[in-house]
This record gives sequence, structure tokens and C-alpha cells, in this order.
Amino acid sequence: MEPTSIVGEFIEAIENDKEPIITGKDGIAVMETLDAINLSNSEERWVDLDEVRIETNLNSIGRR
Repeated sequence: MEPTSIVGEFIEAIENDKEPIITGKDGIAVMETLDAINLSNSEERWVDLDEVRIETNLNSIGRR
């Protein structure tokens, strides 16, 4: 997907009260992976995802 179509799809999901194709959980997983890659590169060692796990309470957020 091109960035503009991702944004358009996200806006449509909000307007129609539906789950977007790319969720907040997906975004967090990507950020954790990128954080681990950056830390691994800077420290020249293997980095487990648990070391960069982002603390969230997304599981407690209820759907309407």
C-alpha cells in the first residue's frame, strides 16, 4: 500500500467504525522490531524483542 492509501483506509475505518487493516497493535509490533534492530546495531549484539517491549494497555481497550 502507498502511504496515502493507508491513511485513507484508516480515515475510512474511523468514519465507518470498523477495524483498520493496520491496527495500533501492528504499529507497536513494527516499532518494537525497529527498536530492537537499532539497539542491536548500536551495541553490536543480539537483542531480544523482550528487551524493547513497549508497555501498553491496548488489551484493556474495549471496542464500542
